[in-house]
Amino acid sequence: MAEPAHAARIRARIGEKTGPPTAYGSRAFSADGGTSHYSIVDKDRNAVAATETVNLPFGSWIVPPGTGIVLNDSIDDFALRPGVANHAGLRLSERNAIGPGRRPVSSMAPTIAVRDGRPAFVLGASGGPWAVSSAAQALLRAIDFGERPDFAVGAPRIHHQWSPNVLYEEEGLPYRVRRALARAGHAIETSGHVSACQMIRVEGGELFGASDPRKGGAPAGR
Repeated sequence: MAEPAHAARIRARIGEKTGPPTAYGSRAFSADGGTSHYSIVDKDRNAVAATETVNLPFGSWIVPPGTGIVLNDSIDDFALRPGVANHAGLRLSERNAIGPGRRPVSSMAPTIAVRDGRPAFVLGASGGPWAVSSAAQALLRAIDFGERPDFAVGAPRIHHQWSPNVLYEEEGLPYRVRRALARAGHAIETSGHVSACQMIRVEGGELFGASDPRKGGAPAGR
């Protein structure tokens, strides 16, 4: 049963005359699937890096009664059919088959990098297999090259997952980098923006946060 106030708002939009076909059915539901990552540092420098997913749209399509929570279908990260690629193109082996003590091929990389026992960087990423390579590249840029978090998470990235034997690049990768990768024997393919990384840098008494421009959003807090 529709909630009365919601039904009244819908009814008020109907009007007295019919409209053109474009006035109806023009809005599609957003894709309700995928992964979210959030990085948090509080005033006491307690840190959380959390990556959560339902995986494919609407996960497993199972909601435990009374919870309203959709369970994920990340069993796909195990080898349901060894040697056959899963939805992300990963070809898994017998070692990843479902069974006691087996491990899935996890594509999550929530990370807290510490300096002198205190958090220095808190980050993670979404994007299936891209999540690990995205988080690693953002952290390397921040640590090895001293880039600001917004530059580190916004820079073009590369990704290779063994199968298929292709190195994916995002648009905007510097030509000299692309040429060096090609000379090293990589088959390069340009890809759209697949992953998003969220990072916080802790420096002295200040926090510097960055949300990946590929997914939108903005850091919160002061």
